[in-house]
Amino acid sequence: MQNPYFSFINYLETLPPIKIDKLYESHWTCQAVFRSLPPVAKQYVLRLLYVDHGFPESTFKSWIAKKSISKHDAALASLARLRILVSSDRQTSPESTYKLHPSFQQQLRHGIAGSAPPPIAELPPAAQSSAPTAESLDKYAMNHWERLLLFLVGSSRPPTTIGISTLKSKLNVKILYQSAGLMAAEGDSSAITDQGFQFLLLDMQAQLWTLLREYITAAERDGGVEVAAVISFLLQMAFQQPRQPYSCRDLTPGHQRVVADLAQLGILYLYQNGSRVWYYPTMLAGSLSGSLAGTPVSEEGQGYLLVETNYRVYAYTNSPLQIEILNLFARPDYQLPNLYVATITMKRVRAALSSGISADQIIAFLQQQAHPHVAHRTPVVPETVADQIRLWETDMLRVKNTPAYLYESFPSPNAFATCVAFAEANGALLFQDPVKQYLAGWVARHHWSRSRASVKCGLLAQGWVARHHWSRSRASVKCGLLAQGWVARHHWSRSRASVKCGLLAMLASALCFGIKPHWQMVCILSHMEHTYITTLCAG
Repeated sequence: MQNPYFSFINYLETLPPIKIDKLYESHWTCQAVFRSLPPVAKQYVLRLLYVDHGFPESTFKSWIAKKSISKHDAALASLARLRILVSSDRQTSPESTYKLHPSFQQQLRHGIAGSAPPPIAELPPAAQSSAPTAESLDKYAMNHWERLLLFLVGSSRPPTTIGISTLKSKLNVKILYQSAGLMAAEGDSSAITDQGFQFLLLDMQAQLWTLLREYITAAERDGGVEVAAVISFLLQMAFQQPRQPYSCRDLTPGHQRVVADLAQLGILYLYQNGSRVWYYPTMLAGSLSGSLAGTPVSEEGQGYLLVETNYRVYAYTNSPLQIEILNLFARPDYQLPNLYVATITMKRVRAALSSGISADQIIAFLQQQAHPHVAHRTPVVPETVADQIRLWETDMLRVKNTPAYLYESFPSPNAFATCVAFAEANGALLFQDPVKQYLAGWVARHHWSRSRASVKCGLLAQGWVARHHWSRSRASVKCGLLAQGWVARHHWSRSRASVKCGLLAMLASALCFGIKPHWQMVCILSHMEHTYITTLCAG
C-alpha cells in the first residue's frame, strides 16, 4: 500500500495549476495550506505577505544560515510546487525573483487580519430538545465506522445514514473499497484483498485518509463532484469544532453533495428539523482536522490490548470488529462479557503473512492498541513475542519460488557470456552458473520469433537467435530450398558439436536433379526447453 498518512499538501502538489488557482479563491483553503507548511516556508510567506513586489533569490538565501541551506531549498521547492511562490523569468534581471501568488496573498491577508471561524449555527428551541448530544455523536461515529470495516471483512452490510430528503448521497461504499484495492469482485460478491488486510491494521486516521484519497480521485475521474469543492470543504472543516452544528442552508450545491457523502462515511452527522438541515462534525472529522500536515492524532487512553510473554493476548473489548482483526494473527481461546482472550500462534501469524500483512504491521498494531496500563511500558510488546513474529516471517521468506526456464549445453563459453549479458540487460536473468554454463530466465521473457523470410530460432530471454536464411539460386544451392524448377533433396545431419541449446544445426547439402518441384513445408516443433527444427520436403 501507499503511505497511509495522506496529506492534503502532497495531493495539492500534484494538481494542475488551474485547479490550484481555483482553490486559492477561498481564505479557508489558504489558511489551511499555510498551517501545514514547514517552519521555514511559513517564515518566507509571512515576510512576503504584505509586499507586492518580488524578491531576488539571493535575498532568500541571506535569510538562512549556511548550515540550514537544505531546509531553504526544501522550503522553496515546496512553495513552488504549491504555486504559492511565483517566479519571474530572467529576461529583465540576471537572477530569478519570487513573489506570492496574488490570490493566495489576498485571501491569506483576509484570513489573518479579519476572518473568524465558521459560525456555529444556533438551533431553534424546538430543535434543541431532539438534537444529538456529544456522547451520542461519538457513539454514532464509532458504530458507523465499525460497520464500514465489518462490511470490508464480509461480516456486515454497509451502514446507511439518516435519510435527509434534501441531501442524497450517491457514494457506493463497495465501489469505493474496490477502487482503493481493498476489495475485489468475485462473481456477484466481493472479498477482501491483501491490501484490505493491511488496511485493517492501520490506525483510524490512516484509514480515513486512505478512503478520502480514493474519494477525491474518484470525484475527479467521474466528474460527479468538482474536485475543488471537495478539497475546499475538507480544508474548511479543519476550522470547525467537532460535535457542533453547522447549517447546510448557505452551502453551495457542490458542498452539499460533499456533506452527504462524508455523512455516508461517518465523518459528519446530519440532523433535520422541519425543513432545516444541520451537519455535525464527528470525532472522525476531528481526527482529520488535526492531521492536515500529516501529523498523527494521539489516541491515548483508547487501547485495549495486553500482550504477555507467553504469547497470550487479553483484549478488553466486546467489539466484533476488534475481535475480527485480532483473529487475523491470534487463535481465539475464550470470550467473556468484556474480555476476549487469544494466543499468538505460528499458524495464525503465517496465515496473516500469506495475506500480505507484514510482521512489523502486526507488532505496530499491538503497540498502537496497547491498554493504557501498559502503553508507557518499554517495550510495549514483549521482545520475545516481537522477535518470534519476525522469525516466523523470516522463515517464510527463505525460499521464493519463481517460474523459470533453465538453459544449458551452450555451444561455447562466448555464446553463454553473450546470453547472460543480454538477459541482464533485459531484466530476465534469475540465475547463472559460469562453470556448468547454466542459465535460468523468467518465463515471461521466453519468446519465439518467426517470420516468413527467416526462421529466428532461439529464446529471447538469453539473447541467442539462430538465423536460418533461405537462399535461392539457379546455379547452386548451399543452404535452403531450391526454387524455379529445381528440386532439393535435403539431407540433415546432426553434429554432436553443434546440437547444443536444443537447436538442430542445419548443415544442408543439395543434390540437384531436373525434376519438377513439389511442396515444401517447414515445421517448428517446441518441446520442453529444447527446440527442434525439421524441414520436410516431398520429392
